[in-house]
Amino acid sequence: MKIFDKQGRAFEPDFLLFCTQRNGEQITFQVFIEPKGEHLKGYDKWKEDFLNKIRAEQKTIRIHTDTYLITAVPFYNYNNENEFKANLEKALNI
Repeated sequence: MKIFDKQGRAFEPDFLLFCTQRNGEQITFQVFIEPKGEHLKGYDKWKEDFLNKIRAEQKTIRIHTDTYLITAVPFYNYNNENEFKANLEKALNI
């Protein structure tokens, strides 16, 4: 699936996590996730900036009777595994 930034650049995140909140309001999370090797982080910085913008805006949309929270997390990299985990837990309100 392609997503586009405001400059029209196409980006295909490697993972899209779908999960449903089990307590409280019924909501489905859609989280864009992109692993990135250290050697590519600088070249693809615009993608991480875009993911950070999606995360900051965290759009909630309603389709019929379903509610979706659209969000993202910063790049996953072995070197930032703990930071990535903390950001994912925050995105999912864990």
